[in-house]
Amino acid sequence: MKVYTSDINDLFNTALVEFEKQTGKQLNQMKNSDFFQELASHIQRITHITVKSDTIYKQFYIRLKTWDKTEIGFSVDYLNMLSRYVHECDYNEKYKVVFEDEAEIPEFPWDHPAFPATPVIKIKMEGFNNIWIKDESHNPTGIHKDRVAWEVYLFYTNLIKDLISKDKRVKLPRLSLLSSGNAALSIQNILSQFGLPNLKVLYDPTFIDTKVLEAMVKCGCELTPYNLEERELTSEDILKFTNNEGGKDLTYGEDLDKFSFYDWLSFEVLNLNPQFCFVPYGSGELYKNILEINHREIMSKRSSKRYFGTKEILSRCAFLGARAENKNTKMKMLYAKYNKFSTEDFQYYFDRGTCSKQSRIEFVNEEMNFLNKASKIAKENNIEFEPSGIAGLALFLQLKDQLKIQTNDKVVIINTGKIKLELFK
Repeated sequence: MKVYTSDINDLFNTALVEFEKQTGKQLNQMKNSDFFQELASHIQRITHITVKSDTIYKQFYIRLKTWDKTEIGFSVDYLNMLSRYVHECDYNEKYKVVFEDEAEIPEFPWDHPAFPATPVIKIKMEGFNNIWIKDESHNPTGIHKDRVAWEVYLFYTNLIKDLISKDKRVKLPRLSLLSSGNAALSIQNILSQFGLPNLKVLYDPTFIDTKVLEAMVKCGCELTPYNLEERELTSEDILKFTNNEGGKDLTYGEDLDKFSFYDWLSFEVLNLNPQFCFVPYGSGELYKNILEINHREIMSKRSSKRYFGTKEILSRCAFLGARAENKNTKMKMLYAKYNKFSTEDFQYYFDRGTCSKQSRIEFVNEEMNFLNKASKIAKENNIEFEPSGIAGLALFLQLKDQLKIQTNDKVVIINTGKIKLELFK
């Protein structure tokens, strides 16, 4: 539900004051983790509503510190929880709601829907004052692929509803995916949670991390090894090799709308009004989603309710995709000998005047130590990452002089996160 940021600030700060009155505990006198655990337990006792301390910390405390828009989206459950604690009534009885259009109500993350779903963090860097990390490590399994996983869940639920409405026997197709591990783990996580058919995964045994492979086995993925360097595969090949006759291929298939995979994330990034945007480039879906939605919004006379960006700024924004060049890379999730997209797929956007002509896909030069420098900066700013996730920051360091990025230029870098392998033990 979209609400006014000022109202949320008022509600959250009032809740903190009320908590101090009732318990004598203050935020600045305790470790953040301990304080928010105490706060969540206290609110749950008062309201009898199940509350997660991590959600309150990330979705209210962290987001509100950096959110500078007049409107913000939150889960109705959490809004009501705070409002009942402070005012003993539901949120909309005390505060105004901006809108509640079913098509625009956030559903992700599924345990506490919010828009934006993950925080943006300002990082300290010598010579630059306006560098921000869009941090997808706060997702349920720690990576941006959770957004794809949610769309997979919606695909199944919509299919079930359609079959039931037509009084047909519910027989669900199996899904196949070519994966280096992260996407497979994220999707299997949600399939397992909701009792849906296990994912069939085609993977390269010479390339995959052993810990990731072990996690895929334990969480229920049905695995098929294949040398992915041998030749470029089609959807039909993937279905054949994973023994999935009559199933659906997530890799190249058209059964799911690929522009729904990262539409919410794309809006969250564009609403920040970057002048430069650096994106890890693996399959290319995320990069293409951002370019497509930016193009649609700039060309449209009527903006989506999810779009708060400034078209004048975004039409000049340079979108840079960070890619891995060879199989020996540390950025394993960003390497593929064969890729579904060609240069022409992106040239369409570069030539339409809806982004800077400096936009392009570039290989990260790992020999020049940019990735190590990016890792050091991420650690200093307490960001969870793996080499693939922080590749955008490495590319920023590599291209900042060539792109002539100035001290106060707004730079948004997407950290696609780090998979939480401990979830799959």
